[in-house]
Amino acid sequence: MVVVSDSTPNTGYVNRIFNIILNQPNKLSAFSQVASNNKFISLNLSGSNTYTVTINGKIYQTKENTIDLPLSIGVNKIVVKTENACQGIYEETILVSETMSLYQNPTTHQVTLNVGGNDTKLQVSLITEQGKYLFTKQVELDSYRNVVLDVSGYPVGVYVLKVSGTNVRGTLKLIKQ
Repeated sequence: MVVVSDSTPNTGYVNRIFNIILNQPNKLSAFSQVASNNKFISLNLSGSNTYTVTINGKIYQTKENTIDLPLSIGVNKIVVKTENACQGIYEETILVSETMSLYQNPTTHQVTLNVGGNDTKLQVSLITEQGKYLFTKQVELDSYRNVVLDVSGYPVGVYVLKVSGTNVRGTLKLIKQ
């Protein structure tokens, strides 16, 4: 409620009372789900009539509450905005990893890690089933996108090979015989 005092030559002081109701727009809400094939993301949106979605620099506008958008290999930066800045911004970064494989697996001495994409350097960790890190090191891929890892000094067992790079992130099961 707002009270305004005013004076006029004929009536003197007059109080005027106004009821002001300020409605705020709803807060932007977004829920994302990546398709099982990692090629699309589905966004469920609420809080506005119009949404501007930017993914990797490409801008989409929609009035729908659901939108499916393509994902690229590597880092995908997603930003959702509405016409009112006060509703907030939704931001999410999703990594769609390149493919990885291990061969000769099971192995007795050496295993070759093959990684798709264009990363040249990776961080590789060998982890026991109990979660103990046996090594973590930086490796460079050769021109065939391979790196050879020597596991001959480790006991027979099942291990996890954790791989991280700019466009690749994941784990592979390694069996040492």
